[in-house]
Amino acid sequence: MPTPDWRYEKSSSAVKALCRVLLTELGENQRADIQIALHDSLKLLCDAITAECLVPETGIEPATFALRVRYDAQQLQDIPSIHWGISSS
Repeated sequence: MPTPDWRYEKSSSAVKALCRVLLTELGENQRADIQIALHDSLKLLCDAITAECLVPETGIEPATFALRVRYDAQQLQDIPSIHWGISSS
């Protein structure tokens, strides 16, 4: 069974890739399909974060994991036209 860390890595990569795809010229049906995939990927990402924080055997402190999630969110901000309302301070 995949670990929460593995699920986080994969879903995070999928979210970033789908955000980049949404910046390209797509037809209405294609955009709708990508938006659904992005929604599903974000759900998987949230599930991975929850699992990571609830499993004490990972050895990862919640604060350390929160910094990692924040770093990934800042990488998404670097994609033009995508701003999630996360301050860099």
